[in-house]
Amino acid sequence: MPENNKTEEFLKKLAPCIERSDLDACVEEAARMAGEMEIWAGEF
Repeated sequence: MPENNKTEEFLKKLAPCIERSDLDACVEEAARMAGEMEIWAGEF
């Protein structure tokens, strides 16, 4: 999957967490999802 699409999919999946404004939970969720989706920090 192209990097751009992976990033967009990641952000869509993370949006509900961000909308709840629970940043601590978002960080944990983002780290888990990034690992599952094989997205690395350098891609952002």
